[in-house]
Amino acid sequence: MNITRVILCVIFPPLAVIDKGCGSILIVGILTIAGWVPGIIGALFILNRDGSINRKFENSFIMGFLIATIIAIFIIIVSFVFFR
Repeated sequence: MNITRVILCVIFPPLAVIDKGCGSILIVGILTIAGWVPGIIGALFILNRDGSINRKFENSFIMGFLIATIIAIFIIIVSFVFFR
């Protein structure tokens, strides 16, 4: 987050998060309409995120997918063995 983003955040918060996606623009826009300070806080919060939450979610999704795949393969093997 650079200083120009912070200044843009104070002047017009929805414009500061324009590259973060439509949902971010909508959330910050609603917060700005509700009050200028909540819009600034929301924009600063969105700009300050480093993406570690997304990486953690992606890693947990991959692990969950692998575990579900292993369970499905186990169920298929057991069903072939016992219900042949």
